[in-house]
Amino acid sequence: MKRATELVLHALLVTTVVVGTVSTASAQDGPKVARRSNRYGREGAEIWIEAPRLTLASGSGYRNGVELTDEYEVNVDLNSGWGFGFGIFFAMSDNILFEGRMLQSVHTVDAFDDVDARDWDLDQAYIGVRYVFRYENQFQPSVGVGGLRYSLEYDPASDDFVRMTGFGGYVSVGVDYIISRRWALLLRADYSVMGYTNALYGTDDLDISDTLDGSAFGVSVGLSYRIPMW
Repeated sequence: MKRATELVLHALLVTTVVVGTVSTASAQDGPKVARRSNRYGREGAEIWIEAPRLTLASGSGYRNGVELTDEYEVNVDLNSGWGFGFGIFFAMSDNILFEGRMLQSVHTVDAFDDVDARDWDLDQAYIGVRYVFRYENQFQPSVGVGGLRYSLEYDPASDDFVRMTGFGGYVSVGVDYIISRRWALLLRADYSVMGYTNALYGTDDLDISDTLDGSAFGVSVGLSYRIPMW
């Protein structure tokens, strides 16, 4: 069974490379760029890295003793997790941006009942739209909204492998500092509302009896490379 999260990651990566290659080839630092009325405008494309990324698992589905079905139960009492990610956006105007982000954080579950502490990976895929305020200034606050997919898994290289997946939505706020025509510093904070509806336990594919609340809060800093396309 192919992991949908990995497919999204590969798609975003390919898109990033294609957009970066084509845009860089077509972009010019000559008269066209010089004639732009707003040197801080966001038209075009950007690719960026988010690191570090802090994710706080706040939903009840992350608490101890989660029941997947009548037969399956897992201990998922997640602590906060650190990670990283990358993103891409395309903008036809200075203030409306369509973005995609792929992030991952690692969360430790404390030891319990003579079981060693475990690390769970939380893969996060976001697709949405962002509105930028004050796009003629170096400091540009923004808000965003969109949909997401979460995948939470523990892989001890045994039959105890567990993966839970689900979909939801998110809202975000941020502020960008435009360093130059090419580079920007980013600060992002987002809150997601989602539910886990499917699980893979060992080799068993399960529909979770009651949707598990997988809501989370995240904050990250990043560095973005801007690719003006005209």
